Amino acid sequence: MNAYLQRGDVTVFYALNHKMHCSLLDILMRAITNLGSVGFTLALLATFLFSRHPLTRNAGINLAMGLVSSQIVVHTIKRLVNRPRPYRALEDAIAIHPPSCKYSFPSGHTATAFVMAFILAASLPVSGAVAGVLFALAFLVAISRIYLGFHYPTDVLVGFGIAYLCFLLTINLTLPFLS
Repeated sequence: MNAYLQRGDVTVFYALNHKMHCSLLDILMRAITNLGSVGFTLALLATFLFSRHPLTRNAGINLAMGLVSSQIVVHTIKRLVNRPRPYRALEDAIAIHPPSCKYSFPSGHTATAFVMAFILAASLPVSGAVAGVLFALAFLVAISRIYLGFHYPTDVLVGFGIAYLCFLLTINLTLPFLS
């Protein structure tokens, strides 16, 4: 079972990392992946936390809790599993400006992007269209991590799962207090 899963993981990785490559996508994916970066996340979080509007500030509190909890889980698992990134493990993986962290599993950028999408969609009065854009951007961050050679598909799937669990935990812990 493990060999079958690993074979599928590598097959999907190569489909996104090799077959789709072009200079335009290289530029777009590098830009999109930054939506899950520390810099973007901290800037967005500060914007929400320092807002004068109570609803926006409460969304920022939810966002902070979700982001902190997801990153604690992600980085704990990364150190326990020690899975090398594809560009380190696969001889012909294409890596565009690889990160310094050598651990692949799970994807922290994916967890960050989806935690933000889940929490903002649930904490703010956004339309279905805006929520759709938030989730589409989070999905593109996840795809960008594979495209850029930094993660396997299972890394981003587990990053998504961590995001969802941390979202549920955050909403269940903060909603009674922030209402």
